[in-house]
Amino acid sequence: MREQPRYLSSFLRRSRAAARRQRPGFSLMEIMVVIAILSVITSIGVPNFIKARTSARTRSCVRQIRTLIAVKEQYALIKKLPQGSAVSMGNLIAAELILSTPTCPDGFPYSLGSIGDDVICTSGLPGHKIDGPY
Repeated sequence: MREQPRYLSSFLRRSRAAARRQRPGFSLMEIMVVIAILSVITSIGVPNFIKARTSARTRSCVRQIRTLIAVKEQYALIKKLPQGSAVSMGNLIAAELILSTPTCPDGFPYSLGSIGDDVICTSGLPGHKIDGPY
């Protein structure tokens, strides 16, 4: 076997040492594990976020219904209206009991009905109503 020149052997030693050194960055396996973990977290978190958002909208709608019932009763006391008298949003705005026509967080209007009746959210969505006394 022929002996290699001195400069070539030192070059080969340096290139082998460089090949053994780890390159900076992440391996494909590490990236795939991170993506898998993030997808599991996302699959758990997104449905809970949607549920919390829907629940918050429902609570806000019920809160507005309760407020409108109280405002409607206050209007009836101020105007000395009997049970069953019709009330509109325009009456409540004119009496300066509310500033503008409220809408459900899902974008639907409220039906006031008459004095003594509950305010109804016209969305028909589950939970957008008052059960029992407010």
